[in-house]
Amino acid sequence: MNILENTGNILNEEIWINFTYNEILTEFYVSSYGKISNCKFIINQYKVDDYWKVDLLGFSYFVHIIVAGVFLHKDKNMREIHHIDFNRFNNNINNLKLGELTNENNIEEWRDAFEIPGYRISSFGRLLTPTGKISKSFPRDDNYIQSSIKINDKEVNRYLHRIVATTFIKNLENKSQVNHIDGNRSNNNKNNLEWCTESENNTRKIFKSITTNCAIKVIQYNSNREQIKIWRSIKDIENNIKYPSIKKHLDTNILYKNCYWERIKLEKIDNELWKSIFINGININVSNNGRIINQRNKITYGSKTSGGYMKYSPNNNGVFNYFLIHRLVMLAFEFRIDHKDYDVDHKDGIKNNNKFSNLRWCTHAENIQFAHNIKIFKFNGHIKSIDQFDLNNKFIKTWNSCKEISIELKILKNGIYNCCNGIQNKSCGFIWKYHI
Repeated sequence: MNILENTGNILNEEIWINFTYNEILTEFYVSSYGKISNCKFIINQYKVDDYWKVDLLGFSYFVHIIVAGVFLHKDKNMREIHHIDFNRFNNNINNLKLGELTNENNIEEWRDAFEIPGYRISSFGRLLTPTGKISKSFPRDDNYIQSSIKINDKEVNRYLHRIVATTFIKNLENKSQVNHIDGNRSNNNKNNLEWCTESENNTRKIFKSITTNCAIKVIQYNSNREQIKIWRSIKDIENNIKYPSIKKHLDTNILYKNCYWERIKLEKIDNELWKSIFINGININVSNNGRIINQRNKITYGSKTSGGYMKYSPNNNGVFNYFLIHRLVMLAFEFRIDHKDYDVDHKDGIKNNNKFSNLRWCTHAENIQFAHNIKIFKFNGHIKSIDQFDLNNKFIKTWNSCKEISIELKILKNGIYNCCNGIQNKSCGFIWKYHI
């Protein structure tokens, strides 16, 4: 391996520098491209919270922190490391920059929520009810976080990121939408939000969700057949204007609520490959984009299960079968004889992204580990992230789980749980709160 000296300029070639730990040189070298080696081979990295981590010297490190420390001479007053292109997996030194860690970033600030009487919202995206309790939040299918609030004795759902933005961020140009800078729609910290137009929001997307592609869009017409609105999905109609029978009135040419309702047909996809599989006595056509041709000869992504996966339920002589689309795709494009012994994992963690390129066979244990690594369980009750504060309520760190805290800090979990659930105020010299 060619070890070069740091020139101090923008690095267009790969440069390796010795990694120093506690002012002692180690056997490890760090690359300006974000790789780490022991001079014999490249050290494997793994994903945690949308970052790369690596195990060195008996500890786990974030790779971007190591790269910044070696090449950018990160000091105590420059603890914030930003990815310039917002891609946290791109740890090339030219994509990293340092920012000062100020009290504004580190202390949770509370204000009266804009135009929501009695409620208070924090700069970390937590909503306090008039009774003094943290409001429960829940994710939508598109991963935006909502909270249920009472206005004039009526319960309504509100997006947390919009509450934070209207309360903390000035909107001088009167822009209509709020963008999540890091692409994570569950990160409603005020420093992660910015006002933008619809076109700016679309161009700044980092993680492209296929939720809107899988959903069936619906056009609403008035009685004169003039278009009123295009709805994102059937569920969007049911949630916003409370029309529970809307499905029965799609494409019927019959007025419902004084309007006509029609589905928008799915568009063809270039270079889409189709394969036919025969399973349980049924022939099913499946594409590498996660679409199937149903028994009415229509192309569809299937329907969503309560767990967020896409399914297909064809009728075979009066008996309804139940197939998960992601398994059908793998059986069609990467068949294995022992498939019943294996799970199918979604690489990006998006359960309705059933493109063949996003799927892989894995054991059940591997599937659980993959889900843990990308925090799929964050909101479904299996694992909750926890925020750590000092006794002055100064934010320190967000942990993936109570188990991680217990292992790394060697403290008991009971006290942490008691703090998070409001039973006690502090534990082991710190304040602990569920991350919201």
